[in-house]
Amino acid sequence: MSSHTNHILQLPVLSINPSALLSKLPIQKIPGDYGIPFFGPIKDRYDYFYNQGINEFFRSRIAKYKSTVFRVNMPPGPFLASNPKVIVLLDAATFPVLFDMDKVEKKNVLGGTYMPSTSFTGGYRVCAFLDQSEPNHGKLKRLFLSTLASTHDKFIPEFHSDNMSFDFLFKLLFNKNPEKTKIGTNGLTILKKWFFLQLAPIMTLGIPMLPNFIEDLLLRTFPLPFFPIKSGYKKIYDSVYEASTPILDEAEKLGIKRDEACHNLIFMFGFNAFGGMKAFFPTLINFQSSVAMTSSSPHNIDPSPLLSKLPIQKIPGEYGIKFFGPIKDRYDYFYNQGENEFFRSRVAKYKSTVFRANMPPGPLIASNPNVVVLLDAATFPVLFDMDKVEKKNILDGTYMPSTSFTGGYRVCAFLDPSEPNHGKLKRLFLSILASTHDKIIPKFQNEMNILFTNIEEEVTSKGKADFNAISDNMSFDFVFKLFFNKNPSETIIGTNGSKIFTEWIFLQLAPLMSLGLPKLPNFIEDLLLHTFKLPFFPVKSGYKTIYDVVYEASTPILDEAEKLGIKRDEACHNLVFVAGFNAFGGMKTLFPTLIKWVSLGGETLHKTLAKEIRSIVHSEDGNQELTISMLEKMALTKSVVYEVLRIEPPVPYQYGKAKKDFIINGHDAAFEVKKGEMLFGYQPFATKDPKVFENPEEFIPERFLGDSGEKLLKYVLWSNERETEEPSEINKQCPGKNLVVLMCRLLLTGFFLRYDTFTVEIGKLPLGSSVKITSVTKATNN
Repeated sequence: MSSHTNHILQLPVLSINPSALLSKLPIQKIPGDYGIPFFGPIKDRYDYFYNQGINEFFRSRIAKYKSTVFRVNMPPGPFLASNPKVIVLLDAATFPVLFDMDKVEKKNVLGGTYMPSTSFTGGYRVCAFLDQSEPNHGKLKRLFLSTLASTHDKFIPEFHSDNMSFDFLFKLLFNKNPEKTKIGTNGLTILKKWFFLQLAPIMTLGIPMLPNFIEDLLLRTFPLPFFPIKSGYKKIYDSVYEASTPILDEAEKLGIKRDEACHNLIFMFGFNAFGGMKAFFPTLINFQSSVAMTSSSPHNIDPSPLLSKLPIQKIPGEYGIKFFGPIKDRYDYFYNQGENEFFRSRVAKYKSTVFRANMPPGPLIASNPNVVVLLDAATFPVLFDMDKVEKKNILDGTYMPSTSFTGGYRVCAFLDPSEPNHGKLKRLFLSILASTHDKIIPKFQNEMNILFTNIEEEVTSKGKADFNAISDNMSFDFVFKLFFNKNPSETIIGTNGSKIFTEWIFLQLAPLMSLGLPKLPNFIEDLLLHTFKLPFFPVKSGYKTIYDVVYEASTPILDEAEKLGIKRDEACHNLVFVAGFNAFGGMKTLFPTLIKWVSLGGETLHKTLAKEIRSIVHSEDGNQELTISMLEKMALTKSVVYEVLRIEPPVPYQYGKAKKDFIINGHDAAFEVKKGEMLFGYQPFATKDPKVFENPEEFIPERFLGDSGEKLLKYVLWSNERETEEPSEINKQCPGKNLVVLMCRLLLTGFFLRYDTFTVEIGKLPLGSSVKITSVTKATNN
């Protein structure tokens, strides 16, 4: 009994924390190490500031140790900190122990493993450096709280009347306008310098021309002195001392010397309050735009990696040997594998839908073919985030065609939304489209009648009709009549419009094409198409013809452009580009694709579409003139259009250049992208993501019906944005997005009002599919 009693009484001597006994978790040894004395801390310091950066410094060690708690050295290390060794806590469970005053001491640790000289605070250890157990801590904290409490009725009016943090705080705490004291207008500058000299050891300046070892030597080897700011600090001290008589009287009653209290007030005002606002206010405002921190923040941290719940992985893949690596990838892409297998094989190799590769055309056309490939529905939409990516000169990817194709101008499609003319031109395009809303259906119906007549004539005379060629002519005529209110065949363009635009588009996009000519050796085609940009002169005369007609026909539009501050010449070249590249070019690939997939749906789909379309059109009191309200009731027709846009989008590629370092979140992992890296999305993979779409490789006409179908629309990405978004001046979404969807629905409606079913032959073209209609069965019940 006695021995048991003695044993129990001895337990407190062991100083065992009872929480260890109460914990139900397995107790593990803290991983990590501090390395060799002196050299280990210096290595960690270089990793932290230069080799990795703050986020990767912690992230890589989490991955290495498989723990959010580990040992490491924290800057500044030798010679400023006698002991840089720390235990890092990086999760919400462990972090709060830092607030438990029964377990941790806070003496002299505000700046971490070092403490700035007390010369910056009048020779005193101010409250921020005191532990709670020290007598003056409680007295000074009480003084601060009473000072703040006394300002409660002044806070809102003062804050509304002055947006400068320094002026606001000085007026609030000391009831003085600093400009009427010794400080004048220099307060902000003085405090910034005072701040910097104390915190320099835990900053990096990020000056490209300053070598890392020089910056490290200057900032982290010896404490920076007080004397450069001594005079300025004295001015603030004198002004605060003079303005704070009631506060200093209160301090004396609490047993704090007036001088010490005044230096504490300056620290609270300058370091805590002003310093906090200096970092936090820009962060608060910029976070609304997904910009992590302003340049005033010492580390320029993007919070996305800290917010991500996914494991952050290194982006797999490689670019290979310069020059030869891009050429190898180009041959794989066009000849050895083909584009789909090119991506599929790399997904399998890297076990990731995000990886590094080179995209055509590479040398000698593109100076930098290196891209980060995005092939899933989770990562792809970052290409639409204008806060994270830049869209300058990247419409066609890693190269830009000569501006000779567009009159010497970088047209709107090549502008980033941050460039002034982007918003003006986008506004002009949207206003043009809005002005045509009542003309779209009747004009398109007229052109469809011509289309169907030409198809029937060719099927009768030749046994098959070249839908691509007939559709191209229809598309050109429709666009020209809709936008410019002119029949092109009645101008100097004649019937050559679609041919001119086709050649003009080909010369710009040839570096991204393969002709697929069996008798042309690959290396010859590669030399002809992918080595040098093709010149403008073969289409110069034809382009001039179209430009002159557009210029003459667009007086009201060009007048509007001038009011927006756009030169008439520049506006006209932009109109030609929108009409020729965006509108005609889009229809050139999309309409044959639409007919191809609907034909593959077979006679059952044709009957179902015909039934829906005819029942709605015929139910309108005998009125067979199509209206928007009729089209809106055709749920299956609309679903079919969206399914075609999903399974084979007319523009398969999207690019964006990273504006800053940030994290892309995928389905199962996150990836860090560095500023300046080119991101590339191959849309046919992203819109066939099996984690979003059931049976993604199948054409399912009913996929977008009902509430569940509506929810999938945000993963339809053909328009350079989600289908659920709308074009605006501040995004890069196709301004004609709604027009395109409407025309596809009109084309199907016209088709199945006229025909019960049809058959086709399908082939491949450098851009899109070849469709030849081999038979049409006239409607038996129309």
